[in-house]
Amino acid sequence: MEQDASNPPSARAPRKRRWRVAFVIVLLGATVVGWWLFTRPKEMRLTEIVSVDLPALPKNQYYKFIMASGYYFAYETEDITFGMRWRPGDEWSYVLHHAVSKYRYDGTLAWRVEMPTPRLPKGPSPDQFDRNGSVVLSRADVLVAAIADGNTQQIIRWKNGKRVGMVRLPLQKRMARLMPIRSGDLYCWIPDEPRGTLYLLKDNQVAAGGKVKTPLNMSSWEWNNAISDDGSAFVTATDKGFTYYQLSLSGRKLNIAPVYYAHEPTSLYFGSYNMPWVLQRDRLLTSTGAIYNDRGKVSPADGWKVAPSNSPSDKALVQSKFEGSESVRRVRVFNPSTRKAWSPGRRSYRFCYITGNGRFAITCRNSLVKYWIITKVTKVKYLPNFARTHIKRLIDQRAIDIMLYKRPGRARAYLRMQEDERTGDFIYTACNGCRYSMNINASLSEDAHILRFLSNDHERNWHILSFTW
Repeated sequence: MEQDASNPPSARAPRKRRWRVAFVIVLLGATVVGWWLFTRPKEMRLTEIVSVDLPALPKNQYYKFIMASGYYFAYETEDITFGMRWRPGDEWSYVLHHAVSKYRYDGTLAWRVEMPTPRLPKGPSPDQFDRNGSVVLSRADVLVAAIADGNTQQIIRWKNGKRVGMVRLPLQKRMARLMPIRSGDLYCWIPDEPRGTLYLLKDNQVAAGGKVKTPLNMSSWEWNNAISDDGSAFVTATDKGFTYYQLSLSGRKLNIAPVYYAHEPTSLYFGSYNMPWVLQRDRLLTSTGAIYNDRGKVSPADGWKVAPSNSPSDKALVQSKFEGSESVRRVRVFNPSTRKAWSPGRRSYRFCYITGNGRFAITCRNSLVKYWIITKVTKVKYLPNFARTHIKRLIDQRAIDIMLYKRPGRARAYLRMQEDERTGDFIYTACNGCRYSMNINASLSEDAHILRFLSNDHERNWHILSFTW
């Protein structure tokens, strides 16, 4: 049988191969686009706006907010300023808390505690009294405060807004530092020269006490101390470092035995102290990022300092570091137990909050275009100063991103906001056109699917905005 000369087999084969190549190219392109869409961070959407009935404060007072155990705590605060006797013309200030309120995430008030007015000892000098004592939350329903009362100080405890007990301690040169532990008991540290006193309070009474040697100029190291979660270890600052003590009870006596010494500066720079934290397995963490035990330094800092946005724990903590001549601030999430770290991107960040397990991190960063322009403008050598200032002013009006990252550094979601050039606040514009000024403190659920901000509108009404993705 003769072959058809007008349609030979050799002419049909290349056409099939071309279709196969085109099909493979389209399939690969679709795979790349699908993977890009799948890994691309999603935009967060507003799900709820809840009004919070916060009373208006006098002009000399302001609110300070913290989040703990699924609640917002509002401190009605005032800065008290007075002159220094030994340096005429200079001023010294301390923070006075008038009241503490607890709000649920639905905006309702759980309880409110009004603080007693401190009664100063007769003829105090600034070095004898510079604050009304610490106000802490030993649990979400328990509030403890140290209030000056003449030559003594009252350690008052409230539960669910009701006063349940009071212990009176001597008022020496400093107010007590209150340090709650996991069991609900309370340690009170009162520094003095040459020895400070550490008290253990149980069931609204002094259970035990012990003496600790303090440096001669102890006023600079007043707050550089920490207690372990189980109350078995205590760390305090000395002249040139930190001393790690082991605590044990012997009747009404608190035995305080030194274990090891960490040689490290207690002051990082003017007005900033090197703070310690007690980790598990007798380890000590400092603000510089170094970790010590009884064998010495087990993990060097390498320039990564502990960021103040989160309380460090054995599972995760936030560290920051300035890199390069442009002073770009990097952040990372570090696990002290495994000494492993992951970084939420490589750009400059303003803050970073993490979940308790360290799996998710919420950060604030400049937008990509803004970051690129800033880095290029600062490198222009002959650019006039007025032009540099004008360009930066225009850039500051651009958007910023609130980014959500998941370990080991994958961006999962983002929230676009605007930065107010005059006040520096983060502004979110809702669908109805209302503009909300965001409080920098963010609340992130453990699964990272709900992000909450405390905010106020143009009429200074407070709201809780909830976002999801």
